[in-house]
Amino acid sequence: MKILIIGAGKMGSFFADLLCRDHDVAIYDTDPQRLLFTYMCRRFQSLDEVDQFNPDMVINAVTVKYTLPAFREILPHVSERCILSDIASVKTGLPEFYAECRRPFVSTHPMFGPTILVKCFSRICTQCLSCTLKNTLSMSMMKR
Repeated sequence: MKILIIGAGKMGSFFADLLCRDHDVAIYDTDPQRLLFTYMCRRFQSLDEVDQFNPDMVINAVTVKYTLPAFREILPHVSERCILSDIASVKTGLPEFYAECRRPFVSTHPMFGPTILVKCFSRICTQCLSCTLKNTLSMSMMKR
């Protein structure tokens, strides 16, 4: 699966590291300094690169207040079959956005994020998180 991650902060980098082993992952951020600390994935700074990548899924990992603007910026550059995913802790405006754009979507909560993972890091915890994400992606693909 081709996965585009919006935002190269802690959450975006976390997802890139986790998913790059099994998927073709790209991370998009307009700040070149943030992209310096992402590895094993493609690094994009322009929407032209997003057009060429043509992702199957977009994971929006930007700060909560920029979630909707980031989706609106990227939407014209992905196919209508592309699955949209947010990890926002506050869902204000997202149900309306998803209804309006009529795209498949997965909405999760960041409670499991990188700082939680560091606190409870163990082989079991890592495997559970990885399995949860893989199952979510597999279920999303089956619904298409």
